[in-house]
Amino acid sequence: DKSVSPSVERQKVTSIALPSSCGSSCTTLRLAHTMTSIWSPKVSIYDRDLLYCSHANILDNMVDKLEKYANHLEEVVEERTNQLTAEKARADKLLSSMLPRYHTQQHQNHQYNILSKSDSLTSSVLFRLRYVAEQLMSGKSVEPQSYEMVTIFFSDIVGFTSMCSVSSAMEVVTFLNDLYNLFDDIIKMYDVYKVETIGDAYMVASGLPISNGIQHALEISTMALHFLAAIKVFKIRHMPNDSLAIRIGIHSGPVVAGVVGTTMPRYCLFGDTVNTASRMESNSLPLKIHISQSTADVLVQGGSFELEERGEIEMKVTQDAACVYAE
Repeated sequence: DKSVSPSVERQKVTSIALPSSCGSSCTTLRLAHTMTSIWSPKVSIYDRDLLYCSHANILDNMVDKLEKYANHLEEVVEERTNQLTAEKARADKLLSSMLPRYHTQQHQNHQYNILSKSDSLTSSVLFRLRYVAEQLMSGKSVEPQSYEMVTIFFSDIVGFTSMCSVSSAMEVVTFLNDLYNLFDDIIKMYDVYKVETIGDAYMVASGLPISNGIQHALEISTMALHFLAAIKVFKIRHMPNDSLAIRIGIHSGPVVAGVVGTTMPRYCLFGDTVNTASRMESNSLPLKIHISQSTADVLVQGGSFELEERGEIEMKVTQDAACVYAE
């Protein structure tokens, strides 16, 4: 017998015609004949290998596609997770900019050390933690809290109404944006919290939500001096030849603080201290820091400030106030 070559064509298998009435015995004969024909030497070995390889290739292709799909799915999940993390970070940043933060004890120890003041300011971002923002994000309510002594800062722009009358709305918005960006950059260097801006009024507080001893008055006063120094070199875009002046008022005393509302929540301060600080600003003079006697007493304890007594003035608050200028 000659060896079977791959070029040998598969022979046509002729089925055996059997009577349909032969029953199960005929079925057995058909099966036996079919098996014999398939494994006949006349059938090419190449055909058998091709049949086996085709099944193997189908299985390999399925496994390969499943692996590719799994790898792609992992990449998609990782990409979506990174997007979710980035969005959450942006949301946290926005919420934290609207609500106050507190510092760890390690940061406070650095911050109140005058010799290492610059080091503490540089590392403030590393040690700063959310307080009120964490309460809201965790679904907890923020209970109002009273503070025995904080310092409130108010400032407004001298001649702002006159400036608006000769400026377009876009020019006014651009001017305020430039000015408040300048102020926002300055307050990052101090242990203070920007409460809000109302028109040309800028409000800042220190000593809450975590008390900082007597540092609140020192921080606000130093920040106010920084504001004045920056204002003297500030240029108005649409009025470059005009100089800018602000009035500043500062008062120290007790307040009640809490988050008001659930839509656009704001950390608000309430009490006569807020009203008095506002009156101190409205009764101040251009490029002057008008402080109350209570703030002056704290600054005397801290030292390193030159104070000029102004005397008593009548203001629309619960009582007349003795006022001084900080320089």
